[in-house]
Amino acid sequence: MDCKYTAYDRIIHITEKLPKDKISEAIEIIQKDSFQDLLDFCVEQNCFTQAQATTLYDFTIVFDSLDDNYHEFDRQKLLTLYDAIGIPEDLQASEETVKSPLETGSDVSEAQKNEKSAAEYTLSDFKERLETARTEAEKYQDDPSMSQTSRYAEAEYVRNLWDRELNMIYAEIHKAMDENAAESLRREEVEWIKKRDLAADKASAKRSGTPAQSVEYVRTSANMTMDRCYELLKNYGDYLEPGEDPGEK
Repeated sequence: MDCKYTAYDRIIHITEKLPKDKISEAIEIIQKDSFQDLLDFCVEQNCFTQAQATTLYDFTIVFDSLDDNYHEFDRQKLLTLYDAIGIPEDLQASEETVKSPLETGSDVSEAQKNEKSAAEYTLSDFKERLETARTEAEKYQDDPSMSQTSRYAEAEYVRNLWDRELNMIYAEIHKAMDENAAESLRREEVEWIKKRDLAADKASAKRSGTPAQSVEYVRTSANMTMDRCYELLKNYGDYLEPGEDPGEK
């Protein structure tokens, strides 16, 4: 059999359009809030299920490297989704940026943006974000009484939550470093990814099916990613302080 369609294609094909009176609200979410907020809104409006929203999110991510955490979003897939939920083409933002689900609104003036020097976020900013992320993640504790599909969808949501935070922390620290320090951090991150994946494999070893598709695998990966967020701030947080250059100490 020569299958040519992905899970993303299938979900887009069966996606229901938003009610017409909800289009303006969706556009406001696109302009001011995060991609995850848009997906959650579409789930509330019965465009697709929570599990399908998780799949759409995963298929929209494009990684810069197979070794690093840094990723962006495939703009063509975003536009395809906008079309599927009924956003008129002439109202689709031409240069909108996809944000982390904990990102604040975009009503910040250019002057305020320019006031932030080398790092867009300071150490205290990230500490606050992580506490917010922890509070959000705690809403989705694993519940064995739920269906396997629901458990996996919630586990994947939590993993995505922490992965986006780790991506932001890593990117901000990395760009504040000199070339040698940045390369050292990159190698360290590659080794950490291997360690995380090995631990997740072991956690799911007793389960049948593909390890990466088990709740245990995803939960372990999420927990280790959360720990890595705090570890990076502890070890490299000085790089996020305005005017600080730890490399010169």
